[in-house]
Amino acid sequence: LLTATASDNIGVAAVDFLRSGVRIGTDTTPGDGFTLSVALGIGDVGPQSFTAEARDPSNNVGTSAPVVVTVSVPN
Repeated sequence: LLTATASDNIGVAAVDFLRSGVRIGTDTTPGDGFTLSVALGIGDVGPQSFTAEARDPSNNVGTSAPVVVTVSVPN
């Protein structure tokens, strides 16, 4: 589960979640933060880089620092 918090002086309309620069999903319901469930499998073994891009209603965008996770499969 990916989670992001974002704020803006006029509100955040959506957060896009990216893996290695490719959008993998969007959350438009802030509630207690923005989230996206991600399924990872054998093809994802190794380091994976995730970022979040927050957009306000005027389409101003802010991008998070990348977070790298290492995916492994138990033997």
